[in-house]
Amino acid sequence: MKKILSPFFKKNKVTDLGLVCDIRSSIGNFSLKTTSLNNSYEAEKAVVSNLVNEANGLFPLDNINAVKLEQDILIKLTEVSSACDVLLSTGRADEFKKQLTSLETLIRQRKAMAD
Repeated sequence: MKKILSPFFKKNKVTDLGLVCDIRSSIGNFSLKTTSLNNSYEAEKAVVSNLVNEANGLFPLDNINAVKLEQDILIKLTEVSSACDVLLSTGRADEFKKQLTSLETLIRQRKAMAD
């Protein structure tokens, strides 16, 4: 019986890979947006560049906690991108810096799971 039902309980690796690919794509798009920031945000641009490299080093893990972090990273990417829009339109950087720091923490947590 166990052999018959085992295919129904296997984890979908394509979904996991999809999340990692979505992260890579989203952070790449976000990185392009940050090129519009002026020279006073060079440190933030460097952080984003480093995060792109770290995200490109992620690979799928067969771990529910990793998948949850990947989902959180995608949500945070949306939030930091929106904060970047606010920064570009109003010049207010406080929320952008806060969201960027939070994104950096999430990506490092996810990367640490693979170590």
